[in-house]
Amino acid sequence: MNQKISCITRIKTLYPEMTGSEKDIADYILNNPEEIYNLKIDTIANRLSISLPTVFRFAKKLGFKGFKDFKIELIKEMALGLNISVGNIEEGDLRKTTENIFKVMAGNIEETLDLLDYSNLEKAIESLHNARRTFFFGVSSSV
Repeated sequence: MNQKISCITRIKTLYPEMTGSEKDIADYILNNPEEIYNLKIDTIANRLSISLPTVFRFAKKLGFKGFKDFKIELIKEMALGLNISVGNIEEGDLRKTTENIFKVMAGNIEETLDLLDYSNLEKAIESLHNARRTFFFGVSSSV
Protein backbone atom coordinates (compact mmCIF):
# COMPACT_ATOMS: atom_id res chain seq x y z
CA MET A 1 0.00 0.00 0.00
CA ASN A 2 1.15 3.55 -0.70
CA GLN A 3 3.31 4.72 2.21
CA LYS A 4 1.95 8.29 1.92
CA ILE A 5 -1.48 7.11 3.04
CA SER A 6 -2.18 7.68 6.73
CA CYS A 7 -2.48 4.76 9.15
CA ILE A 8 -6.13 5.52 9.86
CA THR A 9 -6.95 5.68 6.15
CA ARG A 10 -5.13 2.38 5.58
CA ILE A 11 -7.20 0.75 8.32
CA LYS A 12 -10.46 2.08 6.89
CA THR A 13 -9.51 1.10 3.34
CA LEU A 14 -8.52 -2.46 4.20
CA TYR A 15 -11.28 -2.98 6.79
CA PRO A 16 -13.63 -4.90 4.46
CA GLU A 17 -10.85 -7.42 3.71
CA MET A 18 -9.94 -8.00 7.37
CA THR A 19 -10.70 -11.09 9.42
CA GLY A 20 -12.95 -10.81 12.47
CA SER A 21 -9.98 -10.52 14.83
CA GLU A 22 -8.29 -7.94 12.61
CA LYS A 23 -11.53 -5.93 12.59
CA ASP A 24 -11.53 -6.07 16.41
CA ILE A 25 -8.00 -4.59 16.41
CA ALA A 26 -9.01 -1.98 13.83
CA ASP A 27 -12.10 -1.00 15.82
CA TYR A 28 -10.07 -0.70 19.01
CA ILE A 29 -7.46 1.51 17.34
CA LEU A 30 -10.03 3.68 15.55
CA ASN A 31 -11.96 4.18 18.79
CA ASN A 32 -8.91 4.66 21.05
CA PRO A 33 -6.03 6.07 18.96
CA GLU A 34 -4.69 8.06 21.91
CA GLU A 35 -4.06 4.84 23.87
CA ILE A 36 -1.71 3.38 21.25
CA TYR A 37 1.31 5.22 22.69
CA ASN A 38 1.21 3.09 25.85
CA LEU A 39 0.17 -0.20 24.26
CA LYS A 40 2.50 -3.10 23.62
CA ILE A 41 1.58 -5.87 21.22
CA ASP A 42 0.85 -8.31 24.07
CA THR A 43 -1.35 -5.75 25.86
CA ILE A 44 -3.63 -5.27 22.87
CA ALA A 45 -3.71 -9.03 22.26
CA ASN A 46 -4.75 -9.65 25.88
CA ARG A 47 -7.36 -6.86 25.90
CA LEU A 48 -8.98 -8.23 22.76
CA SER A 49 -8.46 -11.92 23.60
CA ILE A 50 -6.58 -12.58 20.38
CA SER A 51 -3.15 -14.01 19.60
CA LEU A 52 0.07 -12.04 19.26
CA PRO A 53 0.56 -13.27 15.67
CA THR A 54 -2.84 -11.84 14.75
CA VAL A 55 -1.79 -8.38 15.96
CA PHE A 56 1.49 -8.75 14.10
CA ARG A 57 -0.31 -9.81 10.87
CA PHE A 58 -2.65 -6.82 11.27
CA ALA A 59 0.34 -4.45 11.16
CA LYS A 60 1.85 -6.36 8.22
CA LYS A 61 -1.45 -6.15 6.33
CA LEU A 62 -1.24 -2.36 6.70
CA GLY A 63 2.23 -2.39 5.14
CA PHE A 64 4.42 -2.18 8.25
CA LYS A 65 7.28 -4.41 9.39
CA GLY A 66 5.48 -5.02 12.67
CA PHE A 67 3.21 -3.53 15.32
CA LYS A 68 5.94 -1.30 16.73
CA ASP A 69 6.52 0.37 13.34
CA PHE A 70 2.78 0.82 12.91
CA LYS A 71 2.50 2.33 16.39
CA ILE A 72 5.36 4.78 15.78
CA GLU A 73 3.85 5.96 12.48
CA LEU A 74 0.40 6.39 14.02
CA ILE A 75 1.84 8.42 16.90
CA LYS A 76 3.74 10.64 14.44
CA GLU A 77 0.59 11.22 12.42
CA MET A 78 -1.40 12.07 15.52
CA ALA A 79 1.29 14.54 16.63
CA LEU A 80 1.38 16.18 13.20
CA GLY A 81 -2.40 16.41 13.22
CA LEU A 82 -2.25 18.42 16.41
CA ASN A 83 -0.03 21.01 14.72
CA ILE A 84 -2.52 21.78 11.97
CA SER A 85 -5.66 22.19 14.03
CA VAL A 86 -7.59 25.40 13.63
CA GLY A 87 -7.41 25.95 17.39
CA ASN A 88 -3.66 26.58 17.13
CA ILE A 89 -4.13 29.54 14.78
CA GLU A 90 -3.81 33.02 16.24
CA GLU A 91 -7.17 34.58 16.98
CA GLY A 92 -8.27 37.08 14.39
CA ASP A 93 -5.91 35.85 11.67
CA LEU A 94 -8.50 34.93 9.07
CA ARG A 95 -5.95 34.43 6.29
CA LYS A 96 -3.88 31.87 8.25
CA THR A 97 -6.99 30.04 9.40
CA THR A 98 -8.35 29.85 5.86
CA GLU A 99 -5.00 28.71 4.41
CA ASN A 100 -4.71 26.03 7.12
CA ILE A 101 -8.15 24.65 6.34
CA PHE A 102 -7.42 24.57 2.61
CA LYS A 103 -4.07 22.81 3.15
CA VAL A 104 -5.76 20.10 5.22
CA MET A 105 -8.51 19.69 2.63
CA ALA A 106 -5.98 19.55 -0.24
CA GLY A 107 -4.04 16.86 1.62
CA ASN A 108 -7.23 14.84 2.07
CA ILE A 109 -8.04 15.15 -1.63
CA GLU A 110 -4.51 14.05 -2.62
CA GLU A 111 -4.76 11.06 -0.28
CA THR A 112 -8.10 10.13 -1.83
CA LEU A 113 -6.61 10.40 -5.32
CA ASP A 114 -3.88 7.92 -4.30
CA LEU A 115 -6.59 5.45 -3.23
CA LEU A 116 -8.68 5.58 -6.42
CA ASP A 117 -9.21 2.36 -8.29
CA TYR A 118 -10.12 3.59 -11.78
CA SER A 119 -11.60 0.28 -12.82
CA ASN A 120 -14.08 0.41 -9.92
CA LEU A 121 -14.70 4.11 -10.56
CA GLU A 122 -15.60 3.35 -14.16
CA LYS A 123 -18.00 0.60 -13.02
CA ALA A 124 -19.62 2.98 -10.52
CA ILE A 125 -20.10 5.67 -13.16
CA GLU A 126 -21.61 3.12 -15.55
CA SER A 127 -23.99 1.89 -12.81
CA LEU A 128 -25.08 5.46 -12.05
CA HIS A 129 -25.55 6.19 -15.73
CA ASN A 130 -27.74 3.11 -16.21
CA ALA A 131 -29.75 3.50 -13.00
CA ARG A 132 -33.41 4.47 -13.20
CA ARG A 133 -33.15 6.26 -9.83
CA THR A 134 -30.27 7.43 -7.71
CA PHE A 135 -30.44 8.27 -4.00
CA PHE A 136 -27.65 10.09 -2.19
CA PHE A 137 -27.13 9.91 1.56
CA GLY A 138 -24.63 11.69 3.77
CA VAL A 139 -23.30 10.41 7.08
CA SER A 140 -21.65 12.45 9.83
CA SER A 141 -19.01 14.82 8.47
CA SER A 142 -19.24 13.44 4.94
CA VAL A 143 -21.95 15.97 4.10
